[in-house]
Amino acid sequence: MRYLTILLVAALAAAVRDVADEDAPKYTFEDYIQDWGKSYPSHLDYNVHKNLFETRKQQIILQNADPTATWRAGFNQFTDMTDLEFKAYRGYNTRMGLVTKSEAIPVAPPTSSAIPASWDWRTVPGVLTPVKNQGQCGSCWAFSATECIESGFAIMQNATAPILSPQDVTSCTPDPQQCGGTGGCNGATCELAYSFVASSGIYYNQQWPYTATTGTCNPPAGQPAVSISGYVKLISNNYTDVINNVYLRPLSVVVAAGSWNIYKSGVYTCPTPGGTLDLDHGVQLVGYGTDPSGGDYWIVRNSWGITWGEEGYIRLKRYSNGASTWCWPDPTPMDGTGCPGGPPVVTVCGDCGIWYDCSYPTGCKPW
Repeated sequence: MRYLTILLVAALAAAVRDVADEDAPKYTFEDYIQDWGKSYPSHLDYNVHKNLFETRKQQIILQNADPTATWRAGFNQFTDMTDLEFKAYRGYNTRMGLVTKSEAIPVAPPTSSAIPASWDWRTVPGVLTPVKNQGQCGSCWAFSATECIESGFAIMQNATAPILSPQDVTSCTPDPQQCGGTGGCNGATCELAYSFVASSGIYYNQQWPYTATTGTCNPPAGQPAVSISGYVKLISNNYTDVINNVYLRPLSVVVAAGSWNIYKSGVYTCPTPGGTLDLDHGVQLVGYGTDPSGGDYWIVRNSWGITWGEEGYIRLKRYSNGASTWCWPDPTPMDGTGCPGGPPVVTVCGDCGIWYDCSYPTGCKPW
């Protein structure tokens, strides 16, 4: 592999420099290689990535020079990656099948008028585990589901969230219809992950550490740590359902993350090239709020490590009125939200399509 393993990248996190705006023009590709521990197998490969680095460096400089911008760009592990390499971190080519039937009866959420103006599960002790890193494996779906099971356990059991094993889910979740790809690092769905854990439980991460590979379904000795009873899928493309439910618990959501490779901080708005969005990444929605300069936002936990974004999080623009205005076609649903034989185009709403496919586990308890 061209890049260091997830563990080494995580170890480097504290040492990676934060390049100030005034230093960005002088920040060289060699500086970047040293900071991020990159290596390339050939001279041609080196030049390809150097050219990409230089292009994105200019994008970073231009973005941060815009006095009207609501978000800031920065250098990270993706700055020199090709589109294909970056897609591997989003579970690209996954076909995240839409399960229309919930496997549990949802708890009625409060009305929008009864919820606070802002909410952040990071401020509630014990509900969220530390930010994780999926590495160069399309297991975002497994991380999103695992994180929501951790949070669901903490809320339902009034306990500190256990650190559970995304490797268990990645290696063992069956996908006979190839919704979400062929499983493992080739993609699956949060709903499939929840169905698997409902039937088989999930181990602690300490019992079954993550390897950033599909691996084999060979459970460790001993019993799983946590079980769930099923899951609930929210109304698709419904802002009210999303905000009312995230106040009660973190949610698994699917988003278009193809433009997130230079995000550093602030309230981000996804571009819609050609008036479309391409959903391709599973993440955890953990709250919402309002920024004095950036406006309303969602708080999203990613699985690319703490060196990316706002210590592993991104704030996405939160459109809260004129719902039909904030909808776009996704002409490539097989990249992120479609099953074989499904519709060729789907409509997705909310910034980065965040309202479209939202779910959460139910009945989280000790095994």
